Amino acid sequence: MWSTRRIRPALHCFAALFGGFATASSQGVVQNNPQEQTRRPLFVVREHVLLTTSLNCPLGQMVHGFSYSVITVLTDGKGTNAVWSVPPCSDPARAIGWNPPADSKVRNFALSQSVLVELLSLLDRPEVKLLGDFMNAGSGVGDYDIEIYRASGVQRIPVMSLMPEHDELKRDPTLLQLICKAKEIAGDEQPHWCPNPTQAETVGAK
Repeated sequence: MWSTRRIRPALHCFAALFGGFATASSQGVVQNNPQEQTRRPLFVVREHVLLTTSLNCPLGQMVHGFSYSVITVLTDGKGTNAVWSVPPCSDPARAIGWNPPADSKVRNFALSQSVLVELLSLLDRPEVKLLGDFMNAGSGVGDYDIEIYRASGVQRIPVMSLMPEHDELKRDPTLLQLICKAKEIAGDEQPHWCPNPTQAETVGAK
């Protein structure tokens, strides 16, 4: 059974990021056009990572810079990977929310039938269905917001300050595997902390 470390004093920026998307998520995924039924969302992974820091910013501007990405896979296997960044000394309002700005870089991709089946198999694993929020009080590699669209509803997995070396993730790296799978199918570089294939197969066989 997946367990998480929960902390009550959530960071304001994190709350704004995940809270801001709740309204959009609650609108549902049912489409009136039957043709669109094959193109509804299946799997979404949003990433928010600290980049650089500047100590020379004017008062009221944020000293940190961040990178963002939103990987979206539709049920027909087509997807997009939107990437953008917010440099240090920017207005704090620019670092809130997951909506890609107009100048973001968007790359389209399409999964082969075999890769789509592999992804569906991963999303259908019992250990993936049990994933919940991961709230870490220490430093980490980034914040994530994951959505898996199921017949029963949307499974949301908010992650604050992901720490790959955390004891819970060492025992069960399912969350890491899910994030790394999204990066793999979107053509992103795999982080060094991604589980090796042997480790992933061992978890999947439980």
